[in-house]
Amino acid sequence: MNGAPAKVSLSEQDLDRLAENLRQVVEGEVRFDRGSRALYATDGSLYRHLPLGVVVPRTDDDVRNT
Repeated sequence: MNGAPAKVSLSEQDLDRLAENLRQVVEGEVRFDRGSRALYATDGSLYRHLPLGVVVPRTDDDVRNT
């Protein structure tokens, strides 16, 4: 193993289901739109990895539930 994250491939239906499940257990924001995903694809390095979605937690429980 080289330490690189595993590539996950989900269908749009799977992503919609994941987003809906997260919205039911998270008080904060759940963002799965292309714009939000693109904004969080970089971290100041040269690497770019498009996330499946973005959760902006409001509480410690949001972090645990995510």
